[in-house]
Amino acid sequence: MKDSLCDEEIHFPPYDANQLRNILKQRAEKAFRDGILDGDTIPLCSAFSAEESGSARQALKLLYKAGDLA
Repeated sequence: MKDSLCDEEIHFPPYDANQLRNILKQRAEKAFRDGILDGDTIPLCSAFSAEESGSARQALKLLYKAGDLA
């Protein structure tokens, strides 16, 4: 997986679903009020992202979209 920051390329190994779930939980605690997200939202976002690319950025975009729709 390639990811970029400014003009430099930085290579990150793909995350698995558990790692992505932990990342999303940390972000969601700060971004959403209690009870806003359904209990399946974070596991689904992390599973979809892990299956497709393992990208934390993609998982965060999915979580953002879920929050936007909610």
